[in-house]
Amino acid sequence: MQATGQWQRESRRLQQWPYAAGSKVRLFVMAGHRNMEGERAFVQDLANLPGGSKLLESDQRVACRYSLGGGYTVSDGWEPLGPFGEYGTFGPELSFAAALQHSGVQNVAIAKFTHSGSQIIDWTPAGSEAKGRNLYPAFLEFVRRSVQDLRDRGHEVELAGICYHVGENDMSWGPFRKGAPERVLSLVRAVRQDLQQPQLRWYISQQAPPDHESVNRVDVLSVMSEVLAG
Repeated sequence: MQATGQWQRESRRLQQWPYAAGSKVRLFVMAGHRNMEGERAFVQDLANLPGGSKLLESDQRVACRYSLGGGYTVSDGWEPLGPFGEYGTFGPELSFAAALQHSGVQNVAIAKFTHSGSQIIDWTPAGSEAKGRNLYPAFLEFVRRSVQDLRDRGHEVELAGICYHVGENDMSWGPFRKGAPERVLSLVRAVRQDLQQPQLRWYISQQAPPDHESVNRVDVLSVMSEVLAG
């Protein structure tokens, strides 16, 4: 429909650049799979939650750029933070940025890179046998470009952290569930090395994994905590 002119994606423009010239910008990267992308989180539902209506509004104080669905939906440079999912969906970046601002963190920028159909192995430097699904090079370049663009605008940039939500599909199959902690660790190590930031903070989140006898023998929550702590 977009190609025929019957439907046009809403234009999302920053009214003005939100950060003072030469100021320090704190960049947070949001990354992950289906739930980080917000595949089934719809704006209609958000409007009915306490405080949700406020999150539906474009926040001109926070610049945001994104690549969703493995590059299916890409921002037009930096846009104001707000719901930008292709099908009226949104992700955790809305409440995350609001919580940061509520706690007094200023000059926040968000860069979001997701692929709802990916597995954790697709994010690792080695990737899987399906080389066309390897996301690591594109993800690394996305982070680098986000940082460099802010620097080109005259800002000091603090890459304040990468928030990665663990893939849900991996938790439903024994071999992938067992391999998830080491694969996440390989991603963390590679990004720190390639960006030359050995102390770069990662915030790993995960939903409660599926409760099924075929996978319950793998205590993925405990193993994930042990591997990442080590």
